[in-house]
Amino acid sequence: MSKWLFIRSYLVIVLFILLVGLGLDRIMTYYASKDNITIEKNLLQGSFLYIESELKEADQKASVAWLKILAAIQSELGYPIVLYQFSDFSNQKQMITLLRSGQIIEMIDENDDPVYYRQLENTDYIISLGPLANKNDAAYADEIIIVIYYLLVATTLFLWLWPFSQDLHELRKAAINFGEEDFKTRVNLRKKSSIAPVADAFNFMTQHIEELVVAHKDLTHAVSHELKTPLARFKFSLEIISSHDDATERHKYIQAMKEDVRELDDLIDEMLRYAKLSTENLKLNLEKIHANKWMQSIISQYDQENIKIHFQFLVASSETETETETEKEIIIDPYLMSRAVNNLIRNGLRYAKKQLKISLELINHQVKLRVDDDGLGIPEQDLEHIFQPFTRLDASRDRQSGGYGLGLAITRKIVEQHGGYIVADKSALGGAGFQLNWKAIDNLG
Repeated sequence: MSKWLFIRSYLVIVLFILLVGLGLDRIMTYYASKDNITIEKNLLQGSFLYIESELKEADQKASVAWLKILAAIQSELGYPIVLYQFSDFSNQKQMITLLRSGQIIEMIDENDDPVYYRQLENTDYIISLGPLANKNDAAYADEIIIVIYYLLVATTLFLWLWPFSQDLHELRKAAINFGEEDFKTRVNLRKKSSIAPVADAFNFMTQHIEELVVAHKDLTHAVSHELKTPLARFKFSLEIISSHDDATERHKYIQAMKEDVRELDDLIDEMLRYAKLSTENLKLNLEKIHANKWMQSIISQYDQENIKIHFQFLVASSETETETETEKEIIIDPYLMSRAVNNLIRNGLRYAKKQLKISLELINHQVKLRVDDDGLGIPEQDLEHIFQPFTRLDASRDRQSGGYGLGLAITRKIVEQHGGYIVADKSALGGAGFQLNWKAIDNLG
């Protein structure tokens, strides 16, 4: 199908160029032929006049002197010159009439070459010039050049259109495969391909959709698992209650059921918050706030914790490296960013042994907020996965530690909405470290 489409398109383009070229060639040939005829007649007229002027200087007509003059002129012009009398054309009355009127007569010899005749003024002699080279030979050479030109155009078009057609075929095949839910399909074209930007855009789209599909599947699987666990406990408690008459036991299982309902309610709230942050049209309620006071208000909520929290605030410029009051303000959505920071602090307190270190740095209009704990840390191979929703590690940071595995995913979404990013690494305290980076002053609205 693609091959026939290419052939049809190629032939249409070649035919169009051919028709346009031939039309232009006809027009140019028509006007060029008129100019050539005029130029040719002028040249012939000049040749005859030149011959007449040379012959007039001789003493006797048709003498030996004339023959010598004609021979000399013939060697100069490069074609035969013959002297005739009117008696030589006695049987061609029309030609004689035209010659006597002073016209130049063109005749074709047995070799299809033109010969030109003109009467010598005030004499009964006729001068013939020729035979000259056949004009058809030059026309034939021109036709060969034109054919070669069109062959070159056709070859150039083929060399350009064939790779272009193949690239379009690859793009079409990838689109069909993607439509058949092969989300890993990609278009692999040459870097110099004329549709490389289109292929890159297509690959970016397919990669984004593949990530969305995978995330949707993982989210669906995780949600079903998270919902089934409290529901199973709830159903178990419900079955036990129906078989117990003891009021104390019944109360215990009712409390357990209430706890399961609360867990389900919290899970649904977390899921809704995460879904809201995932929307592309989420609007941030940006405010300009004092960075140090904002962080102090968040940390003050954890004064009763058994883990010691150390906080460090730094404002500096690349030139002075000294703190300046004018650079302590940042523009953020206080509610969302506070939620992101609280997620990191609660996560650190959950796994820390003795201390938690928090640092907030404002350097050259960039914010770097870091939270480090002294816990067991995170395996290097899991550093990227922990930001995926419903992700919990199997060792120290497991289900028994609490949470639904959405905290870090929500934190990442919030900082990304602020035009920043989050990374996880090994803490200087020996545990896990998380760092948020975003612009301090930026009109995101």
